[in-house]
This record gives sequence, C-alpha cells and structure tokens, in this order.
Amino acid sequence: MRLEQIVQRSPLLAQLAQQAGQAARLLELVRPLLPVALRSTVQAGPVEGEQWCLIVPNSAAAAKLRHLSPDLLAHLQAHWQAQRAASAPGQDPASALPTLPRITQLRLRIGSAQGQPPVAGEQK
Repeated sequence: MRLEQIVQRSPLLAQLAQQAGQAARLLELVRPLLPVALRSTVQAGPVEGEQWCLIVPNSAAAAKLRHLSPDLLAHLQAHWQAQRAASAPGQDPASALPTLPRITQLRLRIGSAQGQPPVAGEQK
C-alpha cells in the first residue's frame, strides 16, 4: 500500500497532510520576499487559526523576519483577498483550487535546521 493511500484512509493523517500542504504553499508565496540568505533556512511551521508559524535557524534570522513581518503579512493578505475575489459564487467547491487560510499574524520560532541540534542559548 502506498503512502498516499494510507494517508487518505486516515482522517487524522489526511488533515495533517492538508495542514502541511497549506503551510508549504504559504512559504512558497512569501519566499521571494525573504532575503536570499534566508530563503533556504526558513521553514514552514503550523497554521493555527489565522496565525502562521515560521521556523528560523537563529535569533538573527528571527530579528530580520520581525522587521519584514508587516510586508509578509501584507503580501499574504493581498493574496487572500485576491483568492477570495476569484472564487465565484455558486462555483463547485470540488473544482476550485485549494485555498489558503487568511493569515493575520506571524509567529517566529527558533528551531534547528535540517536536523541539526539547536545552538546553545537559543530558544525553541
């Protein structure tokens, strides 16, 4: 049995896969706005309601993203509004593209990148 089939058979796994997919699509949406040096190190974290968590490798990256947060949120909000305007009333939900959640707040978490242990003194 293939992994996709196992995920589809379990409601919990299907929900987790959907949430991971949403977070990955959100990251791809904001990646062009990130500094080049951070693009490969920032990871998508969970979406909880209208809050999205970005996982960064260190406190310096977190500080930089705190400064960029208003621009990232404005970009996400503009995309959400365009997505909402594009969905026609009465459109068959099954034929619609997967929609992204409305994000009104970013949360930053310092975590280890690519399985490396966190640097001493950094908070998770």
